[in-house]
Amino acid sequence: QFCPEFARSLLFINSAKYSEEDEVKIEAARKSALHAVTALSVGPVGNLLIRDCLFREGATQTRRGEILGVLARTARATCGRFEPVKRDETPTHGDKETLGTTVRKLERSLARTRLVETVKNAFAEHAPAWFAGIYEGLLHPPPFLQFSSRDAPLLGQIIAVLSVITTCAGPQLHKRDALGLKLVEIALAERSHPDASVRRAVCLAVGSAVEASSRETLEELHVDYAAKGIDIVEWLSWSVDEDPDEHVRKFAEAVRGKWTR
Repeated sequence: QFCPEFARSLLFINSAKYSEEDEVKIEAARKSALHAVTALSVGPVGNLLIRDCLFREGATQTRRGEILGVLARTARATCGRFEPVKRDETPTHGDKETLGTTVRKLERSLARTRLVETVKNAFAEHAPAWFAGIYEGLLHPPPFLQFSSRDAPLLGQIIAVLSVITTCAGPQLHKRDALGLKLVEIALAERSHPDASVRRAVCLAVGSAVEASSRETLEELHVDYAAKGIDIVEWLSWSVDEDPDEHVRKFAEAVRGKWTR
C-alpha cells in the first residue's frame, strides 16, 4: 500500500545538488528503485505515474520520458514474454535515433516470439487501465503539450509505449482486440505527422495491433476505414515507396507484410 507514495517520492528526488560523481550514482539507484517499485505494484503505481505524473504541468520532458520508459520496462518484465532488459534504453526527448532503436528491438521481439496461453502474465489485468489512462491523455492533451510540433518526439514515445502495452497484454486479456482497435485509431490519426519519429511509432502501433487482433477484426477494421476514405494497405504501400525516412519505409514494409498475410 506504500508503493505509490514511494514511487512519487522517487520521482522528485533532486540529485543535482550533489557532486557530479554522486549524481550519476543517485540517478542510477533512483531509476532502478522506481522500476522495482512499479513492478512490485503494477496497477497502483502504474496508474499513479500515468494519471498524476505523465501529463502533469511542470514535469520536464526528461521526466516524462523516464516515466514512459518505466511503464514499458515494467510491462515487458511482468508479462512473461520477453527477456529482462539489461540496461535502460529509454528514448529521451528529441532522440529520434534512440526511439528508432527501441522500436526495432520491439519489432524483432515480436517477430521471433510466439506467446502461448500457458505463459504466466502478471501484466494482462492491468493493461486496460494503463492503456485507458494514456489514451485519454492523447484524446485531451493538456494545452502545455504541443504534439504537432515541439513535443512530437514525446508523442512518438507515447504511441510506442501504447504498442508495448497492447503487445504485453497477451492473449490472456480476452478483450485485447479492443486495445488493438484503439491503437489503430491513434496511429492512423498521426500517419502523416511531419516528425519521422512519430511516423515510425505509428508503423509500430499498426504492427502491434495486427499481432493483437483476430483476422475477423482486422477485416472489419479495413472495411470501416475504407468507408471513411482511408485504405490502410494503400497508405502502407505509399509509406514503403514514398516516405522520406528510411526507417519508416522499412517499418511500413514489415507491417504491410503482416497486414496482408
